[in-house]
Amino acid sequence: MEQYDSYLLQALATTGLIVALDKKYKADNEYFNKIEFDNNSLKNIIKRSKISNPATLQMFLYALLVAPYEMNKEHKLNIEFDKLNQYIKNHSCKFHSNYSYGNNEITYIKHLRNSISHSKCFYFKSDNKCFVTFSDQDNYNGRNWKCDFTMRTEDVGELLEEIQRIIFKYFKTKYPERCI
Repeated sequence: MEQYDSYLLQALATTGLIVALDKKYKADNEYFNKIEFDNNSLKNIIKRSKISNPATLQMFLYALLVAPYEMNKEHKLNIEFDKLNQYIKNHSCKFHSNYSYGNNEITYIKHLRNSISHSKCFYFKSDNKCFVTFSDQDNYNGRNWKCDFTMRTEDVGELLEEIQRIIFKYFKTKYPERCI
């Protein structure tokens, strides 16, 4: 197995483990309280912020999208990230861009990847709903290019599940003999 495949598997496994632990053992649960940490400050951080928070969402996006997206380009892995463009388009409640796309469709996945990798994700609440605005900027040829789009965080969670399905499909295609 290639090193990048190992990374992809670990990203899937680690994010999956964290989600499973969050579902089963909430930070205020008796089992969690019995867990011994090497550093009690870490336990206190988890108790205060919980697992389901913007920082964790952004870490998951980095692990499952940014790094794999780059590996996909560099090693030509045929992970079908472009299929996510339609999902992002359909679930963006606000969109603005001054990028020139010519006759091409907007590459939402590229702008999403850029905003995550440059930590240009802005979380907010409106009408008791949680949202995130992804902002991609580039100064090129003396022009400030910008693309912003906003999604509900629950839609971003579903996007993460779709990213997992796409990565699993890659493994099933590349390693059909293995039970991944």
